[in-house]
Amino acid sequence: MPMSHKDLLIRCHHQIGSFKYIIVKRKQDNKLVPLRVYLNEVQANATSYDKDSIVVSVKYKIRYCGKTKWINEDNIYDTKEEAYKIILK
Repeated sequence: MPMSHKDLLIRCHHQIGSFKYIIVKRKQDNKLVPLRVYLNEVQANATSYDKDSIVVSVKYKIRYCGKTKWINEDNIYDTKEEAYKIILK
């Protein structure tokens, strides 16, 4: 029996209203560094792939330095240490 969109439950990796980290390039020396950001909002888009599958993409609206920006959930890290591990790869 195919899944209906009304039966779809989406769980996001990060909680809205919390602080997390992203990786940005510092302007003065172009070095990659972790930046603490606030998660304002989440948007999940569900698209039918075929009769048995649904593809879901999730992005978060973040706030930092007085700006807001949408960012993919794969580019958000729980801790500064996790972000540094990615930078040092």
